[in-house]
Amino acid sequence: MDVKYTDDVKKRMMSLMPCASTSTYEWTPDAFKDKINNEYVVPEDKWPVISIRALTTKEHAALRRLVLTSGKIASSSTVAPERLAELSEEMHESMRKLVVGWHNFTEYVTGEEYKYEQDPTGGASKDKWEHIPDPIKGEMFQHVCRVCGIMKMESEDRLKELKRGL
Repeated sequence: MDVKYTDDVKKRMMSLMPCASTSTYEWTPDAFKDKINNEYVVPEDKWPVISIRALTTKEHAALRRLVLTSGKIASSSTVAPERLAELSEEMHESMRKLVVGWHNFTEYVTGEEYKYEQDPTGGASKDKWEHIPDPIKGEMFQHVCRVCGIMKMESEDRLKELKRGL
């Protein structure tokens, strides 16, 4: 029997079932899905789409440690700003390695498509990735942590999605 999985089913299965790190799905940052007067601010056909692969077991463990470390640092009042910057860079780098493609990214000043380039070691090229805005990287980090089961989705997140009409 040939079974077809939607992206939503794939995302859910990635957190519940063993899977190869070659499994991928497409994701659009929620930041593009804001609505005003029941209409999307950014039209749906302009939404960027990022192709994300599943975590390996080793990456899952490293991401779990990173989340635990960030929680400890957030509750500490004596953390050096340099350590916070390092932690942020580690989070962004962990996400860069999971990106296997994107489309519909536009350089809005020139109107040209911002083409995906692969790094020789995997993930998006470091040069291209550094131009992706930090809020998108942060949202992707939270998304991946929820998808892989490291963080649970809070009721506030669900309410935001309902307000956006998702």
